[in-house]
Amino acid sequence: MKGKSKVKLFFSTLFLNLCITYANAQQQVDFDREVDRIESLIQQGAFEEANSVLIDLQLSLENTSLIAQDTVRLYFSSKFAFIANQLGDCENTISKSKEDLNLRTEIYGAADPLTLSSSRNLGIYYLNCDSAEMAKQQLQITVDIHRDSIGQPDELYARSLDDLAYVRGKLGDIDGAIKNYNELLGLLGDSKSSFYLHVAENYSALLMSSERYEEAAAFYEDLKGYMTPKSEYPFFLKDFYNVFVHQKNYVKALETATELLTWCDSNKSACSETGFDLKEFVLNSARLSVLLFRYEDASKYYTRAEDLYSDSPKYISVLLEQSDLYNATGEKYKQLNTLSKSLITHRSRSMTDSASYTKTVLELGKIHTEMGRFERADEVFSEYIDDLEANPGTNAEKLAVAYQSLGNQRYLLQNFKDADKYLSKAQNILVKEGLTSSSEYASVLNSLGALYEALANYRKAEKNYRKALHISYEEESGLRVALATNLANILTRTQPKNDSILVLLNQAINWQETSSGKDHPGYANLLSNRAVYYQKNESYKLALADFEQAIKIFKYTVPEDHPQYLSAMSSIGLLYNLMDRMDEALESMLIAKSLYLKYYSEAHPGYIRTVNNLANLYTKTEQYDLAEPLLLSLAQSQVKEINESFTYLSESEKKTFVEEKQKLLNNFKGYVVARSTIEEGSIKPNVIEDWYNLELSTKGMLLNSTKKVREQIFNSGDKELIDLFSEWTVARKQIADLQSLKSDLKQKSKTRLDSLLQKTNDLEKELSRRSAEFDGSFGDKSPTYDQITAKLKSGEATVEIIRTEINEEGIYTALIGTANQSHPKLIVLGKGKDFESNGFTVYKNAIKFKVDDPKSFDLYWRDIHEYLLGNGITKIFYAPDGIYHKISLNTLYDPASKNYLIDELEVFQLSSTKDFLNLNVGGEQFEGVDKALLVGRPSYKLAGNDVASIGTTRSFAMLSDVSDLPGTEEEIKEIQSLIDKSDVECQVLLKDDAKESVVKSQLNRGLVHIATHGFFMEDDAGAGSDPMLSSGLLLAGVSDFNENESGEDGILTAYEIMNLGLNDLQMVVLSACETGLGEISSGEGIYGLQRAFFVGGAQSVVMSLWKVDDEATKDLMTIFYKDYLKNGNKREAFLNAQKKIKKKYKNPIYWGAFVMLGG
Repeated sequence: MKGKSKVKLFFSTLFLNLCITYANAQQQVDFDREVDRIESLIQQGAFEEANSVLIDLQLSLENTSLIAQDTVRLYFSSKFAFIANQLGDCENTISKSKEDLNLRTEIYGAADPLTLSSSRNLGIYYLNCDSAEMAKQQLQITVDIHRDSIGQPDELYARSLDDLAYVRGKLGDIDGAIKNYNELLGLLGDSKSSFYLHVAENYSALLMSSERYEEAAAFYEDLKGYMTPKSEYPFFLKDFYNVFVHQKNYVKALETATELLTWCDSNKSACSETGFDLKEFVLNSARLSVLLFRYEDASKYYTRAEDLYSDSPKYISVLLEQSDLYNATGEKYKQLNTLSKSLITHRSRSMTDSASYTKTVLELGKIHTEMGRFERADEVFSEYIDDLEANPGTNAEKLAVAYQSLGNQRYLLQNFKDADKYLSKAQNILVKEGLTSSSEYASVLNSLGALYEALANYRKAEKNYRKALHISYEEESGLRVALATNLANILTRTQPKNDSILVLLNQAINWQETSSGKDHPGYANLLSNRAVYYQKNESYKLALADFEQAIKIFKYTVPEDHPQYLSAMSSIGLLYNLMDRMDEALESMLIAKSLYLKYYSEAHPGYIRTVNNLANLYTKTEQYDLAEPLLLSLAQSQVKEINESFTYLSESEKKTFVEEKQKLLNNFKGYVVARSTIEEGSIKPNVIEDWYNLELSTKGMLLNSTKKVREQIFNSGDKELIDLFSEWTVARKQIADLQSLKSDLKQKSKTRLDSLLQKTNDLEKELSRRSAEFDGSFGDKSPTYDQITAKLKSGEATVEIIRTEINEEGIYTALIGTANQSHPKLIVLGKGKDFESNGFTVYKNAIKFKVDDPKSFDLYWRDIHEYLLGNGITKIFYAPDGIYHKISLNTLYDPASKNYLIDELEVFQLSSTKDFLNLNVGGEQFEGVDKALLVGRPSYKLAGNDVASIGTTRSFAMLSDVSDLPGTEEEIKEIQSLIDKSDVECQVLLKDDAKESVVKSQLNRGLVHIATHGFFMEDDAGAGSDPMLSSGLLLAGVSDFNENESGEDGILTAYEIMNLGLNDLQMVVLSACETGLGEISSGEGIYGLQRAFFVGGAQSVVMSLWKVDDEATKDLMTIFYKDYLKNGNKREAFLNAQKKIKKKYKNPIYWGAFVMLGG
């Protein structure tokens, strides 16, 4: 029984176990089936149903052993958390995820990868449930445990670190996020895996949001291919477009914008779903194309934008930008058409008060001008400005901008006269309205600075640029970049060693980089400017680096006709020349020259500069046949430019302008001198004739211009114009009075003086404009060598002395013309330092100390004399220059012949040999003279005061002790007795009558003779900077003028004389000491009494070059007038008088001081 029972029990137990095993196996099968079902539902996104099935499955396993298995427990905890997260059930998501993390920690431990994965999931769930701070803490725990326990980074660590970086970025912990991303990228290396690209996408997005655009941009190329197939691709392009715009990388910005437009064109439906404003990208692509000088692309984009914006308020803006593009590309008809659309649109939309309407109108006027439609241009400008002027409510800034735009347009057309007029008008409007701190005022000052720079008035240009830069310094605008650059350029010209130049250039470069980035032509242009500075300071390596970088940028950002690119090519050619890299220099210069000619004209300043550099290069490499025509054409172009600009400049501006333009003329002269010195006969005769013709055009042109202005004024019969001249005369008188004050009083009056100087400058400009001094044909009226020689008789010659600055050294030459020579003779005389220093000291001391002078003839005249005698010349018409103005030719003693020059040649002295054409060599007695004025022996101390001491020479040392000149009274009375025999009315002013006020009121007579003390004070501190205040004549009351009530000081200065109207004055005889002295200006003569009388209107002047003896002078003048009145030839009478006095007084100090100048 027992055995059977045991067997039965065994089989029962076995059966039971088999049943249990079967049941468990069936439960596992049922579980696995339900798990598959749940996963399928999840894949289908049926999370609600999946959650229900999962709950039912869990309930079905409650009383089974399966529910106690770790894997089953973990499945339920992780899956419930996942589904709850998908359903947005944050409470269950977090609780189930925590449950899952706790189970895994209990089963596997905290450092197990499965536990760490659950920990990471909990962090992600926190983030999804908007608990970013809890997410950060949980993910940090995950990363820390992994780092501390596992050590070796793996994918789980990398992804956890990625999640942590993302959460930190979301919380604004940018530095922490960047630290995590950088660690992560270091782990991933250069793999370019999908995970790497995912990290790069997130990291670049973080960098963009934190405005770290430079770092974000580094991921663009890696991400582009990765993002292309994704739906996020257009957003990726948009984001990186903004990155590149902020980075000022306009090349890449345009690339991304173009790619986005291409994508949108191919995916129209998807593009519309993005919500992008497509037309903005079209317009921005057009703008970027313009910035990069890709004009063809810009034109396509603007055409498309015009259609897209046709009904938009931005339509006008698009049209005006399109107009600017056509202006840049030179497509005038397209620009005209676009501006016409803008004009019509403004009027149809009633927008004629807008700033865009102002621009439209002014640009229309400009384009009409450039197309040669001058009448239409004038109509446009006049109508618009008249409308503004007529409207009492017109905004002052708008009116000023209108005038400034008009002035800028005239400046671009090199019509500097009108440019000055309109820019000054704009400035005056803003000053009147108190807007001198506005950006508009700074802009006008910049335009005026550019105008003055073009006119070579660098002092005024600098002043305007400085003031404008001070106004606009804090404004982030292109104007301050331009101003800093312009000011640096001016200082480079005038003060090349000034340390502030480099500071300004670097500042401009930094501003430009901030504004546009480095890949921009504006940045390249600034590099070129700095390179020029380095070049002038002989830092050639630094200059070359800047030029090369600039040209590299230009080549891919601008077309070949861009002026800044051409300027850089020309300048680097000059630099190569200086570095003796001749082949590279020649190549660069020839490229620049050909492109300037292709796109511009020979009058373009860049072309002129390039050709000048090229000519110097040819000279340096001894390619003279190539250099010669270039230098001549440049010189002729400068004369033409002077002629075109003279009609509206003030006196000081003319002087500055001519001095600047003379530099290129001097290059030509220097070439001729150098070649002639190296190899006699190497210069073709016609080239020397060209030089002579240039001298006829330019020598004394300032003097001639000034005289002609006055002639035009007084001959015009225009009362308003004459009144304007009178106003100018009064202002000049006030300036003379202020500048003659003692230094302390003068300083107190500085503001008043500055105001008067500005007033006279403006009046002079207006007088020049109104008098139309050259009538547009000054250059055509210049005589030629052939005309000069055609008038010469046998035995006559013209001698033109020329002082030229060549390589910063004065060189004297003579050009001689004779009747029988088809071309002038060039004689190179020598260096200025030999003539002006020791040589002149010898001459001056020989005269002063009455000793023989065997050297001066050889130095100053021997070479000329031998040529003249060799050609049978006995009479010369001679025009001095430089130090020759201080030498009386007749007094030069030839040790070979033992004769003075007066015994061998008849010398007629002129300002320029062109005056020979108008010279009346014979002349009737007192031709055209009906009144004479004789002034002598002024009472230097007026009646009632002490009598002055007696002097023997007509000079003085101190105003308080001016010696009396009784011989001058005898001289005047003798001359009076001679004139009284004619029909000429003669007024005599002697002693107390010879007051300054009386003399000035009577000076405009046919003949004036003044016998008194004369003076010229070199470097006179009290006279200020004007040499015309340093020379003059002393009249009655000069020694005690403080005790007089007349208001005149008894000193008649050259400054005062030149402001008088002396159009009736045929001849003035200055029978006083040193009346021919003054400040020498090469090509212009002496700034002193002689110039003053010529400017005032005198036809001829007799003057002295040194202190003269009273008795000898009296005798000389008496003999001169006797002969003149008898024979009617003043020059012959003057020469005869000198020869007669020479017989009585052998030494030239007595007979040679006086010279006659003029016709």
